[in-house]
This record gives sequence, structure tokens and C-alpha cells, in this order.
Amino acid sequence: METLENKEVLLTTKLEKKYNSSFEEDIIKRWQEAGIFKFNSNTTKPVFSIDSPPPYASGDIHVGHMLSYGHFEFAARYWRMKGFEVFYPFGFDDNGLPTERSIEKKYNIKASKMLRKEFVDLCLKETKEMDETYKNIFTRMGHSMDWSLSYNTINPFCTKMAQKSFIDLFKKGRVERTAEPTIWCPFCQTALAQDDMGDKDEESFLNTILFEFENGEKIKIATTRPEFLPACGAVFVNPFDKRYVDLIGKKAKVPLFDYEVPIMADDKVDKDFGTGLVMVCTFGDQTDIIWWRKYGLHLKVLLNKDGTLTDIARKYKGMKSKDARAQVIEDLKEKGLLFEQKKINHIINVHERCNTPVEFLVSPQWKIKQLDLKDKLIEQGRKIIWSPEFMRSRYENWVAGLKWDWIISRQRYFGVPFPIWYCKRCGKAKLADLEDLPVYPTQTQPTTPCECGSTDFEPEFDVMDTWMTSSITPLLAAKWGEKDSLIDKVYPFSLRPQGHDIIRTWAYYTILKSYLHTNSIPWKTIALSGWGLDQSGKKMSKSKGNIVDPRDVIKKYSADALRWWGATVKIGEDFCYKEQDVQDGFKFLNKIWNAANFVGLFFDKNVFEENNTKIAKNNARVLDKWVIQKFRKSLDISSKAIESYNYGDAKKSMFQFFKNSIANSRLQNVALPSNSIANSRLQNVALPSNSTPPKEAKQAAQYYVAFVLKNSLKLFHPFIPFITEKIWIDLFEEKTPLAIASWPGPSEFEEDEEAEKIGDFALKVIEDIRMWKASNNKSVAYDNFSLDLTFPAFLNLSNSQLDEIVEDIKNIARAKEMNVNIDKEYKVVCKNLEQV
Repeated sequence: METLENKEVLLTTKLEKKYNSSFEEDIIKRWQEAGIFKFNSNTTKPVFSIDSPPPYASGDIHVGHMLSYGHFEFAARYWRMKGFEVFYPFGFDDNGLPTERSIEKKYNIKASKMLRKEFVDLCLKETKEMDETYKNIFTRMGHSMDWSLSYNTINPFCTKMAQKSFIDLFKKGRVERTAEPTIWCPFCQTALAQDDMGDKDEESFLNTILFEFENGEKIKIATTRPEFLPACGAVFVNPFDKRYVDLIGKKAKVPLFDYEVPIMADDKVDKDFGTGLVMVCTFGDQTDIIWWRKYGLHLKVLLNKDGTLTDIARKYKGMKSKDARAQVIEDLKEKGLLFEQKKINHIINVHERCNTPVEFLVSPQWKIKQLDLKDKLIEQGRKIIWSPEFMRSRYENWVAGLKWDWIISRQRYFGVPFPIWYCKRCGKAKLADLEDLPVYPTQTQPTTPCECGSTDFEPEFDVMDTWMTSSITPLLAAKWGEKDSLIDKVYPFSLRPQGHDIIRTWAYYTILKSYLHTNSIPWKTIALSGWGLDQSGKKMSKSKGNIVDPRDVIKKYSADALRWWGATVKIGEDFCYKEQDVQDGFKFLNKIWNAANFVGLFFDKNVFEENNTKIAKNNARVLDKWVIQKFRKSLDISSKAIESYNYGDAKKSMFQFFKNSIANSRLQNVALPSNSIANSRLQNVALPSNSTPPKEAKQAAQYYVAFVLKNSLKLFHPFIPFITEKIWIDLFEEKTPLAIASWPGPSEFEEDEEAEKIGDFALKVIEDIRMWKASNNKSVAYDNFSLDLTFPAFLNLSNSQLDEIVEDIKNIARAKEMNVNIDKEYKVVCKNLEQV
């Protein structure tokens, strides 16, 4: 008869002999045809809702996205198997500066040089194509979102919701349009919010310049921005600085421009910086703005929107700031007004999107008033579970450090328009009616006249900050305020998954808007993921040329292998992509496939379900109970880890259990597993051996290995859904998809710590024997040896337990002879009978 010792043995299971991931796309079709991911709004089940992050459709999707987006996909599949109705919408963040920049770069165009409608139409066309590409990739990865709930942030419904949000906040007095200093990007030529800024370490010079009094006496003032001399409005000293206290109230002449400014005092002046004297200009930095407001200084507009200098700069008019700085320094040197220069490194604020140093311009902008809510927003944040918990401090530090209201208007093109016009007669703002939303003011006029009776309006040309839409993703997904609203079922959402780098934007703004609109937190839990890095530890970016396309990885290894890689990282941590890790995952998938094929040698669905359950329980041996106990523990660890979003811990537990208890060998070859008791015993009970156990014991062993394999598929399914679904359907002949099968419960598996203790001891014995064979250049299948085994007394084995475990160890080890003793200490001695 054929045995596993025969390498040519042909498997008779319904699975292919070798693992080949070509079935993955067929599995996707099965899921789609069954409609198992579609949300049932009439459900009576508990709901698990996910506020999924809409990616920018910028064309640079990479394996880092698969890492972060995989994390909430794991959660969706887990909670679906736990019996929850999963609300899993998915959107695309199409509008805003990133999309504009992507389109301009691709077509080598400038939005400012085109008709607005032509540029917007081009953006819509491109984003539609990119959205479809993203959708195909996520679907191919096996992500289980409900695509019927998908949205993009520029479509009519999202535009309507963003405009509704604006109108609600307008009526509540939370938004207003004011002309005041605004953070400005001269390259993008748009207003920015505080969160749009990043820090850049720049080498510069601290220039000490000579100001002059009427009597010719000179004072020294240090500045890094001498090009702002024509906008100087005052000189400040610290009132407690004895060097300069006598200067307060006097006037000093501004070099090169020969006009006088007052010398004033403020205790915020840093006595130790530069000379201790500070020139205040409109506006070189945020401190200038504070003192300008506090002391009512004259506004001198130095910069145009493109960053060039205005008329007040005189001979420097039209120069870029950096060029003007160099020329001013040369002129100061020529006139003997530059006392000294010191090379320094300092931090400057730049626009995160283009890395351009920001400026501060006075311009009319819409803003949401938020500074008075800081304490309340910190309180709201503390109502949310943060995973990992320490990430909450990032949120609180950001809120506590807010210095600006949220500027929500942008001087761009491809964005949600403000639902507002301005009356040309009286200048009053005219809001759109809610029933008319969405509206496009540059294309249409209000449906009713202004209060003054005029019907002549000018549209608002600015568009909303993209975060105005993204900040209401839970509200728009739940159709807040609509007739078919799902707010009562899904809100607050169960989970917000997102990157740790956008806590200050997406997390903060969503908490703010949910509080202002619904007086509620937006979600119960926020889980923060890290970045996918390249092998050098750098963030993946198309501009850096270091991205890895997930489609290439899928083609080479499989979607399951890439998903398995993504499950490794701990919550909140960045993670380097290494192809070897995906390759290791692919090898592990082969182990699962081989284990399933091995079970297929004896598995019969009817016998398994109708007869073997009773036979197995009545004839279960210690090692059968051991494998059940090990599975029970892995189930407990994995469930807790998934529910706390520590997927790496779940993966580790599952992997170790499967490796140690089911499939740590090439099941079709001669070699026995190195440390797999259950599988080793199964080979012996299923096939001839030195001491063949009774038929019932064989059936029990077969049952328990098949039983544990089948339930292991459930544990693995959230992470590697394709291979588990395939084995579930083809080997175990299940009609209900594994994707909606019930997650195993602890009560299904009898706890037996005593069996675990005995089984662990047996595992050590087998491992020690394996090491002896290896040291003597013998294969694990070698059987011409005797075994002297001393059991430690602390095991306290009954006679029946001792007989059973001795028999199993002998069969697994393939020992020809075996002598057993019981003493204080464990001891195992192997003797090669060839030498006797």
C-alpha cells in the first residue's frame, strides 16, 4: 500500500497538489455574486461601522497603502464573522491642492492659465480614472468594503453635504469672513490653515542693522529678514532691559527708507536674542501679527500674492523676497549700515505641499472660529479610545498649541464651492437654500432676491479647504440630515482608522465638526497606523522613486502574501517593506495548503460530521486534547489582539500555533515534523508504524487535526481570506462562505491545562530526540534506535496517561525499543542499535 514514505504518492483531495494563487480572482467573484459585503440597513444585528480614510487619487498607490488600509480591512472581516453587520463605506478624496498639482504636472499646465470650467472638467475626468484604478486594486487585495456606499469628495452628494455643513455653522455663528493676516503660500497663491504648515531647518544670516536717531546716534537691531525694512512699523524693547529702557518713547529712522518709527516696550521681547531690540514689520512672522494687533500699528502691505514686493519697497518693487533680501544687504553694506552678519540655522514654516516658505498677507478669508473651544475639544478627545493610547497626547498637544482660527477658504479651482453670493448693491452675503444644494455660484444665481431687493449678485470664487469635506466623512457616509439617514444605526462610528501623521488634520477636524454639528464624538475608537517605508527606512513617495506597486507583488506572490506581510506591524508604528518578508509569507501559505492537502487524504465530510465527533470525543488521547487546548489559547490571544488592533500579536500567535501544532513539515515527504506532535501522530495513526494504534484512535486523531485545521481557517481568514476561503469551499465543502461564517468561541473547545502540561513535555522529548538524530547525521525518520526515558515525578501521570503518552512518543519518535522510568529529573537517552 502507498504511504507518505512513498514520494510519488498522489493526493486524492479536491485541492490542487501545489499552491497557486490563480484562484484568488475567482474567490472575489464568488463574494461579489453573493453580495456578502453589502450593508443591510434593516439589520437587527449589532453594527460595526468604519469611517474609512478616503485616499488622495494622486496616482501613487503603493504597498504602504496596503499596510495601513489592510488594518481596518482585518477589523471588518473579524467583526463580520463575530456576527456584526459591518458598515464599511469607502471614499476617494478627489478635490483640493494635491489633485490640482497632480493634474498640472501630468499635463504640464497651470490652472490659473485656463478657464475654470475646463480645468475642473479635466480634473473630474482624471480623478474618475484614478478612482477606478484604486478601486480595482483594493478589490484585488480582497478588501471587503461595500462599494455601493462609495463616494468621492467632489461629487454632487459630498458637495451638498459640505455646503450643508457650512450653512449650519454659518447659522450658528461659527463661520465668518474677515480681512486679516492669513498664512499664505506665494507659490500656490492660496491661503493656508495652521495644519498646512511644516517645519524646515534652513541656513541663513542674522543681520545686525544700524537704525539712527535724529541726533545721529545709532542703535543695533538684528533681523533675518532685512527685506522687510519698508514695512517696519515699530521697534520694540523689553521694559526690563536696563540697556534700552531710556529709549522707550523715542523714534528711530529706518535705514535705506528714511522714515521714523516709534520705540515701544513689550515684555515678550527676548532680551537674549540678537541685540535685544526687535523691529516689527507687517508681517515677517506671527509675533509681528500679535504686536500689530495689540498696539494698533499701521498696516504696510509689502508682499503681493505671488511673493513679490509691492510699491512701498521702492527700488526693490517686483523682486521675490529672497532676491530682495540679498540686494538690501548689499545696499546696507555699501552705506555702512550693516554692522555684522552671523551665519545661523533656524526653523522656518513652509507649506507642506510644495515646501515653499509661507508668508502672512491680509486678505478676506472664511474661517471657523475654534480657539474658544480648545478645552472642550480636549475633553471630546478623551471620550474616544486611542489605539495606541499614547497617540492621544499628540492630539491634545496640537489642540493646546492652536494659535489661529481655521481658515477654510482656498484660492484654488478644483474644490467644493461656498454656497454663497454677495449682493452688488448692499454687499450683504446671500446663503443658498438647503433645498437647492448642491449649488455652483459661479454658474448659477440665487433663487430669491437679496433683502435689499436686488437680484444682482457676485459669486464667491474661493473654494473650500479639502478638510471641510474630509472632516465630515462619518456624517456624509451616514447621510446626516437626509431622509434615508443612517445616523441612528452607525453613528458614532465604531472605528476611525488613519495614519498617525494626520492626527492634527483629519482626526482633529472631524472631532471639531462632529462636536459643532451633533454635539457628539464622531467615533468610539481611533486606531493609528504608521507609514510604509522602503528598505532604507524612508517614507514611500512617487517623487522619490521608491514606491513598490502592489500589483507587481500580487502578480509575483499573491494578495494573501501581501496581506500577511501587512499584518506584521504593531499599531501606530512605521514599517519597512522587504520583499523577503512577503516571500516568507508565500512560503507559509504553502504550508497551509500542504496541511489541507494532507487532511484531504482521509477527510470525508459525511463521516467527519456525522460519525467522527462522537468517536473522537470518546477516544481522544492526551495529545488530541493538547492540540485543542493550544488552539483555544491561540483563539483567545488572537481575538483579544484583533479587538485591540494589535494585529502583529494575533499573527504571531496564529503562526506559532499552526507551525507547532499542525504543519511544520512537508507533509508529503518522508521527513517527520521537527516539533509538530499532532501532525506527527497523525502520520503514524493514519499509516503503518512500529506500533499501530487502534482504529478508533486513528479516527480520533484524524478528526481533531481536521477539526483544528477547519477552525484555524477561521482565525486566519481576516488576514489571508483567499486561501482560507478556497480550502473552506473545496476541501470542507461548505456552502456558506467563510467570510460570513461564525468566529470560533472558547466554549466550543474544552479547556484542559493538564493535557497541555503533558503535551508540552512530550513536545520537549520529541525535540530532544530530533536533536540527537541530527547530531548523529540521521534523518527524523530514522528508527533503528532505543530510547530510555525518565519522566519527572511532578507530571503526576496516571497509569493510563503514562501508557498512552509512552505509546505516542514511541510512535512519533519511531523508536524500535523504549524503556521508561519515573524519577525526580527528566532524562532521555538514545542509543543507536546499529552499533550494538
